[in-house]
Amino acid sequence: MITPMNALDFIDAELTQASAPRVSRKPLFLFLKEGHKALIRPLSELKDAIVLRKHNKWSEDPNERVNAICAKEDGKDCIYCQKAVNDKKMNAQMYFYLPVYVHGVVDQATGQKLTFTKKDENGSETTEAISGMRLLELSAYGTVGKILKSFREFMREDDSPIVTELDFTLTQVGSGQKKDFVLMPKMPKAMPDHVKEIATALDLSEIRARILESCPPVVAEEGYSHPAGWESKDTDPAIKAIVQVVNNGQELDDTITDW
Repeated sequence: MITPMNALDFIDAELTQASAPRVSRKPLFLFLKEGHKALIRPLSELKDAIVLRKHNKWSEDPNERVNAICAKEDGKDCIYCQKAVNDKKMNAQMYFYLPVYVHGVVDQATGQKLTFTKKDENGSETTEAISGMRLLELSAYGTVGKILKSFREFMREDDSPIVTELDFTLTQVGSGQKKDFVLMPKMPKAMPDHVKEIATALDLSEIRARILESCPPVVAEEGYSHPAGWESKDTDPAIKAIVQVVNNGQELDDTITDW
């Protein structure tokens, strides 16, 4: 027997939820612009970075842009993997997510510290200096590749400390196709107590969930017909090779995607 439902109850609940003030979650990723210089402290070693495959395709048409974690990371069939058969730019690439503590970000042109605006549950806005835990989204392709390569070169130096034992400055030089990044180590020093508390409390599974929330996978609909020539990429040797490169400390390709 079907239980009668009053649709108005659902309508009222949905309207109440839709009209509620939006609470701004603290930004997850660190984004820079030309002339911005950030002082950061890695909260974990590079070997502990979160590794995920992601589909990333830019287009002049916002509706055609793709920025999604591959659904295979959740053990599901991915619509973009299937589309990549006819569009190689849709192929998934390996991304490495490194949690860092941001001490601050300065606009070198003005010398001013950068801020961001957030809302509380009442809709009130406050302005705060950019600081706290953020993620560096790194890949072995595109402009941010230099950051990943710089970390690896630093780790290969004789008697170099582990990356969590010192701060780094990260500067964006130029913009667009001329954009570049410069990563420079500072002198080693003890991690401040408030940063150490954040590092100790890191929950990588929660961070992973937030990454998937920010770049949600798109699962292929049930009954979707694979294009001719499609085959599973679960055992793609190229993907395994990239992971092996990072684990073994070998040289990375000096090209990385935008973030």
